[in-house]
Amino acid sequence: MGSLYYLYLTIKGSVQPNKITFFFWGLLPMIGFFAQYEQDISSVIWVTFAMGLIPFLIVGAAFFNPQAYWELRKLDYVLATMAVLSVVIWQATDNPNLALSMAIVADFIAGVPTIMKSYTHPFSEDWRPYALNVIGFGIGIFAVQSWKFEEYSFVVYLFCMTIIFTSIIFFRQKKLAYEIH
Repeated sequence: MGSLYYLYLTIKGSVQPNKITFFFWGLLPMIGFFAQYEQDISSVIWVTFAMGLIPFLIVGAAFFNPQAYWELRKLDYVLATMAVLSVVIWQATDNPNLALSMAIVADFIAGVPTIMKSYTHPFSEDWRPYALNVIGFGIGIFAVQSWKFEEYSFVVYLFCMTIIFTSIIFFRQKKLAYEIH
C-alpha cells in the first residue's frame, strides 16, 4: 500500500523520486524474486515481486510529471555502478543465496541517494508511504514459514530499510519545520 501511495504522490507531483534509486528498487527485488522462485519459496515471494513492480511504475510516472523531477548527481551514478557490480557477482556465481545477498547489498547501495536526499531535502519525500510499508513488511515477516535465509532475508531487510526512511524523513521534516517557526 505504501508503494502504491508513493506512486500516487509521484503522479500528483508531491514527491520527487530519485530515478536511479527507484529503478534499482524495481530491478533488485526482481532478482530476489527470481532467486526465490528458483528455490520454490512460496510464502513471501509475492512481497518481493510487488516490491519490484511498483518502483518501475514510479520511475515511469516520474518521467511523465515534471513536478516529480529530481536532479541526479555524480554520486548517484557511482552508486548505480556499484549496484550493477553486485548483480554481476551474482551472475558469475549462479548461487541463489548469494543472489539474494547481493540483491540486498545492491538495493541498499541504490537506496543511499534517497537516504541522503531524505536527510538534506526531506520535503522532497513523504514519510507516510514508507510508514505504510513498515506495517506491510512487518506483516510480511509473520508470513515467513521457515526461518531459512532464502525465506526471510528480503522481507526483513525491506522492513528495516523502510523504518530507516520513515524515521529520517519524519524527524527531519519535524526538525526543519520547528526551526522555521
